[in-house]
Amino acid sequence: MKKTSKFISILVSLLLAFAVLPLTACKDDGGNVEENKIMNLSLNPKVEFILDKDDKVVTVNALNEEGNLVISAEAFVNVEGMTAKDAAELFVKVTEEAGFLVEGSLGEEGLEISITGDSENAQKLYDSVKGEVTNYLSTLNISIDVTKVEAYTEAELEKIVADVCLYLNESEIKALDYQQLIAELEKSRKETAEYYSQELKNTYYAMKSAVIQKAELDAIKENAGAIVAAAITAAESAYELAVNGLMEARFALIDENGAYQLALADLRAKKVEYLNYRKELSELNVALSDAQTTALNNLETALVNAETALVNAGNSASTAITNAEQAIKSAFDTVISTIETLGAKASDYASEISVKQQTALTEFGTQFETACASAIAKAETDWANMYNSLTQE
Repeated sequence: MKKTSKFISILVSLLLAFAVLPLTACKDDGGNVEENKIMNLSLNPKVEFILDKDDKVVTVNALNEEGNLVISAEAFVNVEGMTAKDAAELFVKVTEEAGFLVEGSLGEEGLEISITGDSENAQKLYDSVKGEVTNYLSTLNISIDVTKVEAYTEAELEKIVADVCLYLNESEIKALDYQQLIAELEKSRKETAEYYSQELKNTYYAMKSAVIQKAELDAIKENAGAIVAAAITAAESAYELAVNGLMEARFALIDENGAYQLALADLRAKKVEYLNYRKELSELNVALSDAQTTALNNLETALVNAETALVNAGNSASTAITNAEQAIKSAFDTVISTIETLGAKASDYASEISVKQQTALTEFGTQFETACASAIAKAETDWANMYNSLTQE
């Protein structure tokens, strides 16, 4: 518990020390985002590629824990700048090396591909990527279905952006068009590109949101006069308490001795056993004996149980997280309401917040990585060890 308290104190000190200006949610014509796309590949590991107007990879992100195994592989170091076709082939190559794909009927059911973006261009890119992947699979003597999954609707994309851009409210997100939503997602993905842990990324997003909100309060407190400042001070203690509660709940999911990380470690171990044995059987090129089938089924059952345990560990923390998030919203809304009764508005101090933002974003990212250095390094090491266990001859 001492370790947890120390970690939380570091995060809270960041919250109180730094301020970050929220990204402006408005429609504009800037940047080269008109043709940006999102390409998702799913084969149990799920990976997202954000592509630029030339269909080259801008950033890559895991969409589930096993996706982190894939993108943390050394082969993915130079994925940025690759064409979508080459990135898809790389995804297949790494998953095949790790044993997710094997010859014969023991392999996965199929590879799913979705392309989000302009519908006509997205279809052309899907056809191109599918052709590349199908040809590559044939060289590996692997026959699986490659199927198209529908692109994100605007509502679905709004939900994804809301989950990573917690500092944008519903109306701000609604003000973004389809391509601007992709651009906002890209920015958030780049910030967490080297965090090979779903829960570590979630902790980052939550902390950044809290820092941004606190910046708004600090800017108003510093510039709106003594009466407003006193009102903010009196009202914000409940907000800070709620933030502490959220950080505690989030830290429980990245604590290496916590239930979630222990369940994840067990899942890795069970996955290695199952995939390695399945690969061994596939290389025999003979019909399986009853004993071999039973052994494989037993390993699969153990894997399914480990997957269930991981989900349960995550669910056990979700109530505390949800309650804390609701408490934060309520407390923050109360502070803002208090300010407005005194004639002040947050929008009146946007420039003051902007001044704070210039150095705060970089400082926050650096300080967060320092505070979470152990968790960041451990996630990368654990996936590297798992990959080595799956690819060793």
